[in-house]
Amino acid sequence: MNEIAVYLMYRDVFDRKAVLSEIPPLISDLEVAESLSIICQLSIELRLAKRDRESLAKLQTEWASSLLDDDTIARLKARFGNAHLADRPLFHAPQLLNVLKLIIENSSGDKNPRTDDAARYRLGTVCLMVNDLFLNAKEKEELASDNGETKALALITSMLATNEVINSAPISHVIYRSFILFDRLLKQDETVRRIREVCAGFDFEREFSDIVKMSLQHWRFLIFAFCAYLMHYIGSDDSRNLEYLVIDRTKYRGESSITSPDLDIVLSSVGASLLDFRILLAEKRPTDPRFDFTSFRSKPLIEVSSNKFLCPELGFLVEKMHSGVFWAINDGLDQLRRPQLFSAWGILF
Repeated sequence: MNEIAVYLMYRDVFDRKAVLSEIPPLISDLEVAESLSIICQLSIELRLAKRDRESLAKLQTEWASSLLDDDTIARLKARFGNAHLADRPLFHAPQLLNVLKLIIENSSGDKNPRTDDAARYRLGTVCLMVNDLFLNAKEKEELASDNGETKALALITSMLATNEVINSAPISHVIYRSFILFDRLLKQDETVRRIREVCAGFDFEREFSDIVKMSLQHWRFLIFAFCAYLMHYIGSDDSRNLEYLVIDRTKYRGESSITSPDLDIVLSSVGASLLDFRILLAEKRPTDPRFDFTSFRSKPLIEVSSNKFLCPELGFLVEKMHSGVFWAINDGLDQLRRPQLFSAWGILF
């Protein structure tokens, strides 16, 4: 086994390993909102793509031709012309989330990669470079070990965080779990009584309503509505509809019964402004920054410009209908009352 990583890397193409310090200068002059929208567009296409090899390979090919310059394409064809891009992809979810972090942290210019080819190609180069960063020297040494147990443990460890993001639960599964938990079990007198007895009178629905300022059922419905809206990005005829890539606060309600205050509440609970998201990214956490996607899980919608929200990873927004209920309550409770929530969630789960 000469190469552990399945995805193609910068070193595979240019015969040298990319380093993190090279990336900020490449993206410093990029316009933030449009750069983020391109990466979010690729993210949602990967999430909604059919799971067969040919569909995945076609998507990889389309984005390679859009984001990579002629020299890089020529090198890829010369070296990997016979490789199936479903087996050796260029783009994947953890990579895109790291690119999004780098753009948010470092980009502040006016070069629009949607209209400037050179800027778009630099964005594609950064994607390849980020692939190099997922394997450091120590990990590479462990993966090359002659000790089978050491190699197996290193391989499993390296795959955990990536698989967690790529293999998030389908929206149908999350909706089903959410329905069972909150519309079935939480409506049973026996379940409610047991939670109150064991957890000092804890009431899920009351606590959620007091903290979020909206009923649990309505909040879950609005999250589902966001997911359904974003999924319309890919039409029934396989067309791409860019208007569904952005949740525009001023237009989203349309003629529906969703009120403006309702929209404000749910967006504030699952979304963050670009400035606030930068602050979230800057928080120090005892985790490997390459695989730390806590900020995206906490706030899966980012307001990249006034009233316009992008979704970096649809799977994280879908999760809000299930585990998001727990975290919404947790964030609103003081330290003394959180153990009640933990026990109540355990009983309900």
